[in-house]
Amino acid sequence: MPHDSTDRIAECRQLADEADRMASTSSVETTRKDYELLARSWRRLALSYELSMHLERFIKAR
Repeated sequence: MPHDSTDRIAECRQLADEADRMASTSSVETTRKDYELLARSWRRLALSYELSMHLERFIKAR
């Protein structure tokens, strides 16, 4: 796992895109839903890293 926050964000988004692709090719509904959930979870993690970065910058600016 990359150490830089921007790398982590990019990796999370890439993994979300991969999960979306897997969902779109799945013919099994439960599997498709699992991949969709996984994609949403990766995107939430990316947003969490972004928020953390912004808060860190805000705190350092003070």
